[in-house]
Amino acid sequence: MYVKVGRLKPDQVRNCIRVIIDGPGEIGTISREVADHVLHRGSGEILPDGSVESSDSGNGFVIEIPSEDGGRFVAVSRQVWNMLHSWPVKKAAVFEER
Repeated sequence: MYVKVGRLKPDQVRNCIRVIIDGPGEIGTISREVADHVLHRGSGEILPDGSVESSDSGNGFVIEIPSEDGGRFVAVSRQVWNMLHSWPVKKAAVFEER
């Protein structure tokens, strides 16, 4: 079962996507270019320390952040696509498997 635990939020000033988890707050950032690359079945880095890739099905945007507040999170690829194409209006939900 997946539970919503946060959101991906556009940051117009830094031109990146903020990974925000309820409670701890921002735990990483993803560049717009990396997010677009991942949607086309690539992978990339999350700053300061993490990775992001497309799920095997292509429907998930898988975020891994090795930190005390981090873990393995998933966003719906379609929501990420909408966020990038409606910049900076839309956000995307972040889920964690429980």
